[in-house]
Amino acid sequence: MISLSIRTVLSLTAFCLLLSVHQPVVSANHQTHATGDSLYQPDVGQSGKDVIWVPTNDELVKMMLDIAKVKPTDVVYDLGAGDGKIAISAARDYGARAVGIEYNRDMAALAQRNADRSGVAAKVKIINGDIFVEDFSEATVEFTAPVFWGFLCLVGLALMRLRRIDPNTPRPFKVPFYPLLPIIFCLTCAYLTYSSVLYAQSQGAIHVSFMVMAAGVVALWFLIVRQKRADNLSL
Repeated sequence: MISLSIRTVLSLTAFCLLLSVHQPVVSANHQTHATGDSLYQPDVGQSGKDVIWVPTNDELVKMMLDIAKVKPTDVVYDLGAGDGKIAISAARDYGARAVGIEYNRDMAALAQRNADRSGVAAKVKIINGDIFVEDFSEATVEFTAPVFWGFLCLVGLALMRLRRIDPNTPRPFKVPFYPLLPIIFCLTCAYLTYSSVLYAQSQGAIHVSFMVMAAGVVALWFLIVRQKRADNLSL
C-alpha cells in the first residue's frame, strides 16, 4: 500500500483544482490583452476566491473550442473568466455569444475592456460575480462541469481516506455528522458528475473533460512515484 503525505495530497488537490476550474482560450492567430492594461496588471499566480489565476496554453484552449464545435448560435459561459480570453475568442473567432463570470472585480473590469478593444463588446458580457451564485442555465457550451464535480467528489473521498489512515492529524474544523455528511456530499457530486458528463457528451465536448481528467491522472501518478522514491530513500 502506498501512503501519501499530507503535503502531497494538498499539492495534488491544488494542481487538480487549477486544471479543472480555469481554462482560458484564445485563437492561435489572434492575441488578447492578456498582460493587462494601464488600469490593471494581473500577476500570474495571484490568488482568487478559491483558486489562483494562471493563463493556459493558447493552442490547447483553441482546440477545446474546436472539439466543442462552437458555432454562432451557441452561448459560451466561462466560469472564472480571468482576463476574458475564452469569451473573447468564442465571440471573435467563432461568432458565438459569450458570458464570463469572474470573482475578482478588477479582473472582471479588465476582461470587459479587453472585449471592447477586441471589437466584440456587443457579443461578450463579463459579470463580476460568484460562479456558485450566478445563473448560467442558458449555456449551450460549458466545459468545466464534469471535471469540476468529479474533482469535488475525489476531494471528499481523499479527505475521508486521509482521516482513516492518519486519524491523529490536527484538523482546522470538525465535520458534523461524520461520516454521514461527507458520504452525502460525495454521492451528490458523483451524481452531478454523471449528469454533466451526459450533457457534455450530447454537446460533443466530452473529449475536453477527459483530456483534463487525464492530465490529473498523470499528475497523480507522478506524485505517487515521487513520494514512493522519497520513502525508499528515507529507509
